[in-house]
Amino acid sequence: MDRRILVSLTSDKQEFQVSQAAEAERVGERLGIPVEVAYADENAVLQIHQLFERINGPAEQRPLAFVVEPVKDEGLERLCRNALAAGIGWIPLNRPAPYLSGLRKQHPNLPICSVVTDQVEAGRVQGHQIRKLLPEGGTVLYIHGPAVRIADDRRRGTEEAVQGLGIRFHALSGTWTEVSGEKAVTAWLRLKAGAADRVDMLACQNDLMATGGRRALLAARPDLDAIPVLGMDGLPSGGQQLVEQKQLTATVVMPANAGRAVEVVAEWERTGRQPPEQARQIPESYPAFDKLNQPPAR
Repeated sequence: MDRRILVSLTSDKQEFQVSQAAEAERVGERLGIPVEVAYADENAVLQIHQLFERINGPAEQRPLAFVVEPVKDEGLERLCRNALAAGIGWIPLNRPAPYLSGLRKQHPNLPICSVVTDQVEAGRVQGHQIRKLLPEGGTVLYIHGPAVRIADDRRRGTEEAVQGLGIRFHALSGTWTEVSGEKAVTAWLRLKAGAADRVDMLACQNDLMATGGRRALLAARPDLDAIPVLGMDGLPSGGQQLVEQKQLTATVVMPANAGRAVEVVAEWERTGRQPPEQARQIPESYPAFDKLNQPPAR
């Protein structure tokens, strides 16, 4: 077996995914364990093919473990079973994986766990940002990601946090990219209601969609240049920098789980002990809540 970790990520066009790859490689270099990164170009079939190819390849070329950020949730359990049968560990990112419990008992000598950021809590953090910035309630243009559990959990957390505040959401769909945020807002503005409706905030499930959405919104509605714009991911060179440049009002800092997953595998290799079933990381507001300022009255 090859002494390396294969990190399978969704796309090299997403800033957060590229950051995950860089963090995994940095941690691997620090711990002396090789890391290989494969991107799936947002194609679930391609991702499955890439992993099955490694599972079915020569035994000496099989990695120690797969660290997987799935494009889609479907088919993960079957893929996991095939990997474990081939002696390859399995660590999904950002996915609670109930099927892992039984498989951990069947394969006690392999690294099997999930490394997750609490996505509901990430939504709650953004919800508390909304509460701080719109204490009297208002209308929020809200861009969420595609139909995967991450997007559902983030939205649920946000809605829970603003319950009772009098927030009205206009929900739009994006695909985590800047272009998709711009297209979502542009399509909404073409509607009669979108062109005239009151908007008090733009809140998005990642910083890229927030950037694209803001650009489209201000191009059509320059009167909205002072409304708060919220994102998520909060990379130092991404969302945090955009906050400092006043392009975003706030973001939610999401830990890089791929680096933590590499640590989990390295610890398993060193001790031979199976890791806990789940390693959970907590997101934070940037800036801190006490530094968020309410926008001027409109």
